[in-house]
Amino acid sequence: MKRIKRGVVVPEDEPPAKQLVTHWFQDAGWSHDDAEWLAPLALKRFCGEAETHADSVSNAERHLKLIAGSWSEVRAAGDVHRDCALLVAYARLVGYPGQPESLHMLRHTETQCNLPNATTPEPSAIAQEFRTHGANFERALSEGGLPGQYECESWHLDYCKRWYLGDSSLAYSPPSDAWSLMRSLVEDAGLNLSNVLNVNSLLEIGSDHMGPEPPLRTGVPKRPDYQTIESRDPSTLTAWLLVLGPDALSFLLPRLRQATSEHELASFAFGIRDCIERWLTCVTGRQDHFFSAGVWLAEATKPFMEELERRLLVAGLENHNLRRAWLWFVRCTAEAGDPQDETHVAPDTRERALHAANESIARLRPLLARARVRDALHTEVNSKSSVSGSASSLEPWEEFEWEKDHLMTCATILYLFGGLWRGMKPMLLAMRALACPCVASDLRYWEEDRQRGRDAPSPEPTQPPTPWQLIPTLMVNLFHGFARREQQQDPELQSLRGEFAAFCLRGLADRWTERERREAAASGRPRTNDDMLERSPDWRYCLVRAAMALHINPEGKGHRILEAASRIDPDPDVRSIAREAYETLRRSEGLPDGVSPRRTVMSAFWWFRQAHLLSLGFEIDADGAQRTRVKELTRTRDQEAYDKPQS
Repeated sequence: MKRIKRGVVVPEDEPPAKQLVTHWFQDAGWSHDDAEWLAPLALKRFCGEAETHADSVSNAERHLKLIAGSWSEVRAAGDVHRDCALLVAYARLVGYPGQPESLHMLRHTETQCNLPNATTPEPSAIAQEFRTHGANFERALSEGGLPGQYECESWHLDYCKRWYLGDSSLAYSPPSDAWSLMRSLVEDAGLNLSNVLNVNSLLEIGSDHMGPEPPLRTGVPKRPDYQTIESRDPSTLTAWLLVLGPDALSFLLPRLRQATSEHELASFAFGIRDCIERWLTCVTGRQDHFFSAGVWLAEATKPFMEELERRLLVAGLENHNLRRAWLWFVRCTAEAGDPQDETHVAPDTRERALHAANESIARLRPLLARARVRDALHTEVNSKSSVSGSASSLEPWEEFEWEKDHLMTCATILYLFGGLWRGMKPMLLAMRALACPCVASDLRYWEEDRQRGRDAPSPEPTQPPTPWQLIPTLMVNLFHGFARREQQQDPELQSLRGEFAAFCLRGLADRWTERERREAAASGRPRTNDDMLERSPDWRYCLVRAAMALHINPEGKGHRILEAASRIDPDPDVRSIAREAYETLRRSEGLPDGVSPRRTVMSAFWWFRQAHLLSLGFEIDADGAQRTRVKELTRTRDQEAYDKPQS
């Protein structure tokens, strides 16, 4: 019989510690190949290079078994693929164990385990090892999200806010593990966010912001709830903005450039915009506080603005949604940087934006000419309607609700790049076109609760009609917001006051040709209201008063128009006030002592609102209008004091 050779196993010359820990990983469910590289990495993380004997791992045994247990924990949670387990193992190896109390020992391991010779690998070295062995963190995040240990940290948002705003107390408050892990995946592991973010979700969000095409609109757009923030959902851009700031946007620029249609491009841009606004709301309190984000945001959004502009020039400036998206990114980039610095928004882009913004507001005037005050019952019914049907089913105020957001963007751009008058004029024209009130009977454009006596009259409307009150509100708020900048070059706002006064006086002229004037002079035919450029005598009267309030004779010629109006205007009250204004402006020597230029502008606007209400047949609450004037001038004085440079 042939003798059988003994099948003895000769021990390899291998450190017992590595062999032991490798068995722990295999017992936990890892494959032989994964255990072969994970075990040495974990040993190096917790025991250092020099420790090779099994005895040396006793102090770190619990930590090493927790790393090994990542596989079984992930499998128990239902995430069976390898990448999710590797993500948890990576997080624990770099020191971000998550919420369960049993894992907190992984922090400050060297101190707790009393391992003076331990040499902890850098996170980038750990990440490189994982990537070398095929760890697909992008797949793990996109399919499984952040592991469950990172979903219950209530202070994650608070830390994000304070980190972005540079709160010095952060030195004593460590970041959440979710925040730290997400940053590490990008900075150390080279995570490609474009393979993690849910692009389809961004497109859907963007479509909701744009609304359906005009023939399909009905009801009013649903206003986004910017207080709702998915702070730890790795498929959302907002979550990464909270962790990385505006740097997160760069991952989406290639995808934006790949958009195959103008509609897809605009939808994608609006989706990105929504996330930026949610992020700004979280860290600054307002979705349009671009200046608080600073140059960091401006540099991140500039490439998006430039790509949208390039595609818009190809598609044509008439593309409504694409133009809306582009103008928002122009505003965001300019306000985040220095609006007066052309570094971020080039001069030719500024001019195109000014032209597009002015044209967009002008296109609203036919809608404003159909404006009606909405009644409460109709509002309630239409606010519940779905986005379907035909444009004919929309009330004018509903159409305006779709345009409000774009109106605010356009008005801001005009003030940003064009100055006070270029921003104010389209809003004045819009107000003149309105066929219903946009202010209350006491000339307020802001809501206010005021107690009245039982028998005191309550003139209608008691509050500024919505949504039309946005027009005067925007004009005044932006005037105060940009007046300080303009007064640095023009302390008395002479340019603005001159343009405003000329605008007011322009309507006093007639529509006749020179031949018609000669024939009228020969025949004695009087002019009628229809013969005047401004047909409403209420408007002409109040415009003269507004021009007087501005205390300037535009180009030294305004008194000539007033002299002619005092002779030819068909309304006796207008002739009378024109005669008085002629004497005042002819002798005008500038601002009276103690009168600020901003107060004159607000006084002129007070008269403008009276013209608006009177021409529509509404009676003005005289006492209330006086109170409104006092409040406005007080607020103006307070704003001037706030804007005054501190000596």
